[in-house]
Amino acid sequence: MFEQLPLTPAAVEKLASAAVETCCRRVFHQDSGVVIAGFGDGDIFPRLYSMNIGGIADSLLRYDIVDYHRVDFDDPAVIIPFAQSDMVATFMEGIDPAYKGVIRSFLDAIFRRYPIDALNSIPSLNKGQKNKLNARLRSAGQAILGSLDQELQRYQSEKHVRPVVQAIEVLSKDLLAEVAESLVNLTSFKRRISMNSAETVGGPIDVAVISRGDGFIWIKRKHYFRPELNSHFFTNYFGGRHGTGQKKS
Repeated sequence: MFEQLPLTPAAVEKLASAAVETCCRRVFHQDSGVVIAGFGDGDIFPRLYSMNIGGIADSLLRYDIVDYHRVDFDDPAVIIPFAQSDMVATFMEGIDPAYKGVIRSFLDAIFRRYPIDALNSIPSLNKGQKNKLNARLRSAGQAILGSLDQELQRYQSEKHVRPVVQAIEVLSKDLLAEVAESLVNLTSFKRRISMNSAETVGGPIDVAVISRGDGFIWIKRKHYFRPELNSHFFTNYFGGRHGTGQKKS
């Protein structure tokens, strides 16, 4: 890569170290997200691991656990979106996360700019007095902004997040599957009608339920062919070629 560029021994050592560090540290250039959910042999309640897979180095799988959740008596229900989570967050929290971020940034800019404009309008203050008052006003502004964040968070929890989670706690398994499918459909619909975002979610949705008693159960599953047009596949698969029946001579 460096061809005939003159490199000092120290530079060569650093380059070699950097190459090794990319395999040892949490640096994933091309990663894939994997979610593992279900019940262990001794689990009464389900648990979930979300991780990034970053290839193989020295015959070892490189992965990083991003998130972990476990349902128990103290935390009986949780809704966890993956990948494109903006619409699920909007449904759960009552406001689009990006819109919320814009409001927060704008308010922060106001609280930082307002003391300067106010103090500049008082010509009797010297530079030292302005700096001292500016620091006090900015500190007070950040305290007010922090209180606002806490109050909005409390309102979101009481009026939006908690009612949904409390409903999830008591829903039957078939209704839980409908909730999950509806949230994915919500993201798909938004992507399909938005002109400024790529349609990265769409098409038929696979839906499954994992329970302690029933195991893994498909609720909806798409196929790459229409079963009614390919009866010969099921005849061959279950009748002889792949089935338990006698093979034809």
